[in-house]
Amino acid sequence: MRAVGCPECGFTGYRGRLPVNEVLVVGPRFQQAVEQRKGWSTLQRVAIQGGMRTLHEVGIDWVNQGKTTLVEVERVLGQSLDEDVQEKDQGPPRILLVDDDEDARLLMRTLLERDGYEVEDAGDGHKALDILKDDQMYKLVILDLAMPGMDGREVLRQIRGSVDTAALPVLIRTGTGSDLIEAELLEAGADDYVEKSVDAGRFMARVHAVLRRAL
Repeated sequence: MRAVGCPECGFTGYRGRLPVNEVLVVGPRFQQAVEQRKGWSTLQRVAIQGGMRTLHEVGIDWVNQGKTTLVEVERVLGQSLDEDVQEKDQGPPRILLVDDDEDARLLMRTLLERDGYEVEDAGDGHKALDILKDDQMYKLVILDLAMPGMDGREVLRQIRGSVDTAALPVLIRTGTGSDLIEAELLEAGADDYVEKSVDAGRFMARVHAVLRRAL
């Protein structure tokens, strides 16, 4: 972000005060995100997780230390800090789809993105866990119960067994439902489950309900 400044400081934004620096930390995860052509929001999120301190974070530190004022930091950055926080909070919830059926993933992605969600998908349990290991910013995992190799039960067990994802909401999709399966899944840590045969409206209602309870 470029400082705005004024004629008195030569449009540098500093006017003899402490500079506010944002230092990009580049690590393996950031390089991988660049190679995968991820969007700016993802790159920024990965950089922050890797240790980068944003301009606003550094500016607030200077304010807390009494070295400058909030008004001066906002003038230099050219944007209200409160507005920036509000924009981040209003970002679309990110959902991870885990299903070995490509057609099913495409259908769910279409429904979710049409509703404003940001969607990533994985075709098997191993890939899903790798994604969650690298990025803990997902708000919901929609997980197929019956998958070859690592099935949904094992993926759920590992999600609940990790400190980083223990509280991550998980919605299980099953081919057939019963009271026994429902009790088993909920006992194992699922937040809800939905049968694959339900219509789009009921599927989205379950998604909304799980996310609403997670707030």
